[in-house]
Amino acid sequence: MQVSAWIRKVLWRSDRWCAELDQLRRSVAADPQTTKTIQRTVDLAQATEYLDPDRSHALALYLSAWRAGHTLSRERVWALARELRAYVTLAELALAEHAEAGDPASLVAAGRAFFDGGLIERATAIFVRATEQHASLASAVAESTDLADVRTVLALSRFAQIEPEREIAACLERARKATDGAGAIYMHAARIARAAKLESSSAQIIHAAARRCPADEDVMRLVEDWFLERGRHDEILDYYGLRFAAAQGQPAWVESVRAAACELVVRNVQPGLGLRLLRSSLEHAYAAQLPTIVRHLASWELLVVHARSSQATIDLTGLIADGLRAPLLDDDALYLSRLGLEITWRDAGDPVAAQPYAAAVLERVPEQPLAAAFIAERFPEWEPPPPAVEPVVVVAEPVLPTVTFKSAAPSPAAPGPSAAPSPPAAEPRRHGATSIPPQLKRDVSPIPKPPAPRKDAAPRAARKVVPVDVVVELPTGAFFSAVLRDLSISGAFIPTKRSLEVGIVVTLEVQVPAATRLAQSSHRIEARIARRTGLGLGLAFVAPPPEFVRAIAALIGS
Repeated sequence: MQVSAWIRKVLWRSDRWCAELDQLRRSVAADPQTTKTIQRTVDLAQATEYLDPDRSHALALYLSAWRAGHTLSRERVWALARELRAYVTLAELALAEHAEAGDPASLVAAGRAFFDGGLIERATAIFVRATEQHASLASAVAESTDLADVRTVLALSRFAQIEPEREIAACLERARKATDGAGAIYMHAARIARAAKLESSSAQIIHAAARRCPADEDVMRLVEDWFLERGRHDEILDYYGLRFAAAQGQPAWVESVRAAACELVVRNVQPGLGLRLLRSSLEHAYAAQLPTIVRHLASWELLVVHARSSQATIDLTGLIADGLRAPLLDDDALYLSRLGLEITWRDAGDPVAAQPYAAAVLERVPEQPLAAAFIAERFPEWEPPPPAVEPVVVVAEPVLPTVTFKSAAPSPAAPGPSAAPSPPAAEPRRHGATSIPPQLKRDVSPIPKPPAPRKDAAPRAARKVVPVDVVVELPTGAFFSAVLRDLSISGAFIPTKRSLEVGIVVTLEVQVPAATRLAQSSHRIEARIARRTGLGLGLAFVAPPPEFVRAIAALIGS
């Protein structure tokens, strides 16, 4: 997506976009509520959803706009609340819909949302209210198969005679025969099992739903939560394999992998697997030359945060170069160009590799701070010719779309929405060719050379920088989980703040990924703490078993 012009004006001249968005959110929240403020809230919500990995920030903005009367925000509130499992918010939407239209189905939806959020008593109260206010619903609850979960919850709350196992069996049979809508039936069965506290039935329903409806969004969240809460590596991989295979077409596959990856990273459940999947989704999107990538920059923010924490940003340069060869929007291309400049110049110390990135930034944004600093250092003698006209950045104020507000009437200072079409927002001024040093190279390889080893450094086995999940068990019996930064057949490095003595031997459970497919093998080995740095711990494997060595050799290609 393309962010609004007034937001772009700020971001394009910044080096930390998420931090700038946070400042803008604070500023808008402090402003008096007017039609203009509400629209700016929506603009920020859209930019936040695309850029910020924390989707709750976007949900909060959309929710604020909807509550203020921006009815078009409801759809995004609903979608994000479902993704984030914000069940109370979903219930709020359903109750508001019932207040407006009086549809009893909205009350049922609200009750189900409360139930899924663990608020059983509130769910029951809503179901009771629904049956008392709507006679037709009360009759349907007693007979309709589509309300089996409501019927069971009400019966259990009243200690009425009911057989949950029989209701579940009937749901599973209907789901098996259904040609459409099987996902909703599995959801009914899952709620019945949960209300009746039937753990074995819940497991049966989850596995059946995963196989039968891998692309159903509600089922997807139910199944994903189940497997991630248990943390079973094999079950998670099997489920994601089904889910990815169900995606229709390259864009759908990329989005399916991206969404799963973000869930793993954000929840800190196998974050190494999540980071590898996230990178894989971007690699496929770039290779397929996809013109748009859902939450593209938010994906990059997750990768960058991890890479900075493990001092592995240089490993991102190849992916950055691939991205810049894809048909990206200007916002995305500038983000990657600036990131490439920072990594190649600041992190890798390779000014030659940094030059194409500096040129790409300067072509879009005059006086961008990082690019300007690079030019000042590398070409101190060069001065751009004076412009014929004083340079001016023209940024059009957003023209509000035609929206009917339920409340928050426009203030006198903020005119109401216009029915006229919005003019295209003016782009920030770009540099002409004469504004960039002519000696700035633009066709060199953007991938910096790895730093040379110290002259006194001992020879090391070939290593691969790849995030790998590991559980470390200490001699005391305590343990912690982490993500390896790199590994070889002889050792690995763990970024961690834990202070462990050099020389002690720990036990590792390492999930080594396969080189070419969605699979990983679990290995339990011992390792000695060989060195300790400010970043983490260097490990030397102790008598690694042959199958472990083979798995790593296949991964690193040695």
